[in-house]
Amino acid sequence: GALTKNGYIFLHCFIVLMLSAAVTLPSCFRERSTLFKHRSAEFYDSKSSYIALLLTDAPLSILEACLLAIISYFWVGMRTGAGNFFYFLGMLIALECAGQALGRLLCALYRKQVTANSASSVIILVFGTVGGFMPSYMSIPPILRWLSWVTPVAYAFEGLMLNEFADLTFESDLMGSSGNQAGPIDLGGNNWLNAYNLPRASFADVTSTKVFDIFMVFLFALVYDTLGFHFIEKTRTWNHNQIRRPQATVKKSFGMGSSSTTAADDSNVEDTEGDSSWPSSLIGRNISYEVPLKRKTTGINIRKMIRKMTVKL
Repeated sequence: GALTKNGYIFLHCFIVLMLSAAVTLPSCFRERSTLFKHRSAEFYDSKSSYIALLLTDAPLSILEACLLAIISYFWVGMRTGAGNFFYFLGMLIALECAGQALGRLLCALYRKQVTANSASSVIILVFGTVGGFMPSYMSIPPILRWLSWVTPVAYAFEGLMLNEFADLTFESDLMGSSGNQAGPIDLGGNNWLNAYNLPRASFADVTSTKVFDIFMVFLFALVYDTLGFHFIEKTRTWNHNQIRRPQATVKKSFGMGSSSTTAADDSNVEDTEGDSSWPSSLIGRNISYEVPLKRKTTGINIRKMIRKMTVKL
């Protein structure tokens, strides 16, 4: 059952990260279109929208991790201790957060969803390859071994392996020298862990390494969200070019507002375009107009209405 548990642990590390990123991407791109329209009208900034999206995704991450852990953990026969179960649950929540943060980052970096999906598939494939399951850490070519230190899957796999096999004793059937006899032998969990050459297992005791691993997965989620938080406004400028000048600058272009208001606007808003004959955007309010109607009687226009337009700025 040890190999089955290994596959169960790695499958959750890989699948949870992949599915959370894949589910986040479509919703992020749908909401991004609305965000850019609102930003063009200066409703609110991108940072407020990004934080709101992060907070609304957090309960879903916790719910999905809880359902997955409660249904499958004891079914597979993992260790039944409360500490082991809640560490497993916490690691799944961390992976959910990291996957969703990766999806939001890719949404901020790429203009089209197809490109973001392709990039997500390649990134998660690399994460799974250097995660430490197959091949193990020492079997990875040295030139690529550093990738294991910058992937959340490697830290999650190491933490969950230590959580399950550290100081565990289980039996394994080995064939005798004659080839026709098999007998159970006691196999220590620490010996099983040594076969995987976990890179950080020897740095400190088991508890400290487990805490460090789950902290690193949450740190990856924080780094991804910080980068997405930064690039969501940058890519709007690069790809969409729909930024308008603030309302205070438009008022300044028309010479509107009181002297105190104008002075405050001058101190807070820097007009980078200099003096121009016409502003780059207009604000109109209370626009009323009449549409002329043409009435014909026996082919002759009797009356022509005069269109009036009143614009109050």
